[in-house]
Amino acid sequence: HHQLTADFANKFPGILWLHDIRLTGLYLSRIIGKGDPDQMIRAIRRLLATCYPHLDIGSTYSYDLLNALWYVQHPVYMSYPLASRAQAIIVHSRHARRLLELDVPPHAPLPPIAVLKLACPATFNPSPDIREDRLLVSFGHLNHSKAVELILDAFAPLAREWQAQLAFVGSIVSDIEVSQYRRQAEKLGIGNAVQFTGYVEPKEYDRWLARATCAIQLRRYSNGESSAAISDAWAAHLPVITNIASSLEEPDETLIKTSP
Repeated sequence: HHQLTADFANKFPGILWLHDIRLTGLYLSRIIGKGDPDQMIRAIRRLLATCYPHLDIGSTYSYDLLNALWYVQHPVYMSYPLASRAQAIIVHSRHARRLLELDVPPHAPLPPIAVLKLACPATFNPSPDIREDRLLVSFGHLNHSKAVELILDAFAPLAREWQAQLAFVGSIVSDIEVSQYRRQAEKLGIGNAVQFTGYVEPKEYDRWLARATCAIQLRRYSNGESSAAISDAWAAHLPVITNIASSLEEPDETLIKTSP
């Protein structure tokens, strides 16, 4: 759904505003499914050779290049092709700026980069009688990067000892993954204490923000993003536990920070 935006950015180079630095999916989605496997692999190799000539992929198993996780492990962010054409770039954190700089081939120039913090919504004061004292919530799209297994393992003692509840509030990317998470919760004996809401409308989303005791926003790896869910939690005066790299730049009193 960002393809059209990227096309305009290439056609009319101007100010490039990057929420994520990792744009791998932008390019893989253009290549995967277009032609037979050999054609797709040749296309991705051409792209990498053009934009990242310093990257040695000679011994890489070809089909790995079509897997987004390969780019997480190496790492290649694939922001440079768009960034190199821009007149100026805006990112949301010093961390994002550093990732962008690391994605540039040696000695290649970059346009000026400005850091502009992600906007925070206007604050609202939930009614004190709606705030619950044992409800943990993780907000946002539910996918592999959100470290759900780790959250479930850490939550299990709270559910058993304090009768705490845990909710994942946000759209579900993979039903198969959610089935695995449900099985893990059952195995831990906390199946009745965990729920996955799927997508909720804005009013219901705000109600979860108002009810929660604490938000927990984790990432397995960084895409250079800043978390809109954390901004929403701040607006609702909600404590946050996070390891999101960009959020570690915020003042200590705003977050409970854990190691990336």
